[in-house]
Amino acid sequence: MTPSELVEAVEEAGGTLELHGEKVRYQMPPAATHLLEELRGQREEVKALLLERRISAALPPGVRLVCWQPKQPPIVLTRSSVVNDPAKFVEATLPQLRYTLDARRNCPYCRRVRGDQAGPGISLSLDEAREHNRHSFLAGNWSIRDLLERLEQVGLKLEVDNL
Repeated sequence: MTPSELVEAVEEAGGTLELHGEKVRYQMPPAATHLLEELRGQREEVKALLLERRISAALPPGVRLVCWQPKQPPIVLTRSSVVNDPAKFVEATLPQLRYTLDARRNCPYCRRVRGDQAGPGISLSLDEAREHNRHSFLAGNWSIRDLLERLEQVGLKLEVDNL
């Protein structure tokens, strides 16, 4: 049985599998306990599958998972960053990507810069400037391209629609 077939069999039997740090926690009905031995034998593969599921669920709208092959830590990122836990880095960076994409779609300043709103020059009201700065801050002041490159450096390749 492949890891995905095994996880599917557990779920179809009414069981649950969750990733908690480095451990796979499970709840299994008595009728499905025969799957435990196989789960133990495929622990690493099941962990990788559960992590990939978690990452896919956290992706912002319009972003597709292309490839998830975590690199071995420590990972030295450009701009002098070192990553010791690729999964935690991804979980922390995906919300930044979501904020950046939201700002690109909803921030009046960002829409004007892209040319979505015609008008001479770019001027902002104080409220618009605050909103733009809030989105930028929540995104860690990283651009979409920067965030995608950082994620790819730890092994997560994504594509963004309409970029």
